[in-house]
This record gives sequence, C-alpha cells and structure tokens, in this order.
Amino acid sequence: MENKVTEVLKTAAKDILTEDVLKEIESAFNESVEQKVKLHVEKALLEQDEDYSKKLETLLEALDTDHTNKLKMVVEALDADRTKKLQAVIEKYETALNNEASEFKNTLVEQVSKYLEAYLDEKLPLSDIN
Repeated sequence: MENKVTEVLKTAAKDILTEDVLKEIESAFNESVEQKVKLHVEKALLEQDEDYSKKLETLLEALDTDHTNKLKMVVEALDADRTKKLQAVIEKYETALNNEASEFKNTLVEQVSKYLEAYLDEKLPLSDIN
C-alpha cells in the first residue's frame, strides 16, 4: 500500500514534490491510518467485551437460579425425610414409654406388695395376729 500512495502522489504532483516530501506525506498518511485502525479495533474490543459481559451475567443469573431451585428441592427432600424418620422415632419411644411404664407400674406394685408382705410377716408374725 505504501507504494500505491507514493505512486498516486507522484502521478498527481508530476515532479512538483520531492522524494523526501513524498515520504513524509506517506509516513503521515500511514500513521493516520494506523491510529484510526487502532481506535476502531479498541472500540470493537470494548463492544465485544460489553456484549460478552452481558451474556456472562445472564448465564450466571440463569445458573444461580437453577442451582437455587435444585438446592431448594434437596433441602425439601431432606427435610421431609428427616421429619418422617423423627416421627417414626417419636412413635417408637412413645409406644415403648407407654408399654414400659405400664409394665414398670405393675412390677413396682407387685414388688411393693411382696415387700410389704415380707415386712409384715417379719414384724408381725401370723401367730401374733391370731
């Protein structure tokens, strides 16, 4: 492209411009083009970065929503499972407590009765009562 610019200027100027002036014009032209290209590239990269940032944010929000829903389901399932198990434990211990309490009461009454009979027999023999 450098040769084309120089050729176009030589043709247009028809020996009015020297070779040094042509090189300076060409150099200034090339620098201007490079600066514009650099600006356009930076602008395109910024636009691309903004676009990808928005897409990434949308993706992360979707993932967060998905993970939140899944965690809620897991918590609900664990809660239901633990509640069921705790209810089974409560029922077992209530049943055991009621049965054992009844058995304990009967055993206690029987043992107290035997003790009282033995105590009375020892302290107050039957021969003394008749």
